[in-house]
Amino acid sequence: VWNIIQHILQHIYICINKRWQSAIQDVRSFRGADVGSDHYLVRAKIKLKLKKIKKPNTIKPFDIDKLSKDEICQQFTMEVNNRFQALEDKDEPETQWKDLHETITHAAKVVIGRKRGTKKECWITPDTWKLIDTRREIKKKRDSAKTQREQNKRNKEYRKIDKEVKKHCKIDKNTWLENKATEAQKAADRNDTRTLYRIARDLSGSNSGTGVPIKDKNGKTLLSEEEQNQ
Repeated sequence: VWNIIQHILQHIYICINKRWQSAIQDVRSFRGADVGSDHYLVRAKIKLKLKKIKKPNTIKPFDIDKLSKDEICQQFTMEVNNRFQALEDKDEPETQWKDLHETITHAAKVVIGRKRGTKKECWITPDTWKLIDTRREIKKKRDSAKTQREQNKRNKEYRKIDKEVKKHCKIDKNTWLENKATEAQKAADRNDTRTLYRIARDLSGSNSGTGVPIKDKNGKTLLSEEEQNQ
């Protein structure tokens, strides 16, 4: 910084770790700041990039909806019974519980499998997932095509399978909504409010309510039921 009155050149440094050296974008001095010193106030503009914290991979639940099919249910029961027969009788409760847990978990992995997709994609059926996998494989072949002729061929296949995927997704979504509506109607007939709220959360995609308070014209929050009824 050049001091005009004293005709001297003052060097003012910004000390920073070498790791954050590239984070400094601008450095300026302020002559008008009254800091009670023979030096000028210096300000540095620093931009930091925060590291994204990766969430641990959560284990997806088993697709227990498949047990509604008699064929899969019988296959699962047979798999569990076969593994139970192979187990040895043990007196320790912890060992018995461990064997029981491993038996049921292994049978579920082999027969049922885990759910695919996110929570918002729970309405997609296994047949549609197979079409999605097929579309993905065709896309890989199309992108890796070496000739224009092969690329055009794969592109036609991709457009065809893409239409099938969208068609099946639309059918699956409508079927899922109809089943939810039927389930909600049955829950309403037997006054099952817990099931109704669960279905409402599934349809809206929200886990909790907004909790918006009720206020009067003056902005005062109404706490009691009598005040809210008025």
